[in-house]
Amino acid sequence: MSASGQDHPLDHQPRVKLADAAEESWIVSRPDSPYYPLLISACLSAGFSPNIAHYADEWDTGLALIAYGFGVCLIPRMARIHDDWEVTRVPLSGKTQPSRRILSLTRMGARKQPTIMAALEHIEARVASMFAPEWSP
Repeated sequence: MSASGQDHPLDHQPRVKLADAAEESWIVSRPDSPYYPLLISACLSAGFSPNIAHYADEWDTGLALIAYGFGVCLIPRMARIHDDWEVTRVPLSGKTQPSRRILSLTRMGARKQPTIMAALEHIEARVASMFAPEWSP
């Protein structure tokens, strides 16, 4: 979850539950995007319907809206937050945090090719670093 760096109450929490942002204005992707139903179902599971204030499909647009205090949004751990935005990323906890599964596929035997092996090892290392213990539920 990301909140404004302008002294937002969620900024000072080490972790938040999705329900902690129930009263916030939300910045979400368009209803026809794959992220929209994920957010809506996660919020409903947490016991609230989000107050949608703005739609933004690009992370940079959403981050700009957050930085200027227009709301909060869910940003995947894999999304990069540029240093020029005053935004705080706060890890979610609890059973209602949304998740997704990302798979990589290669042709049989292709993993033995040095370039493909190096690329997959890099991806695996990056993902492992993103899911360090401070992010665990």
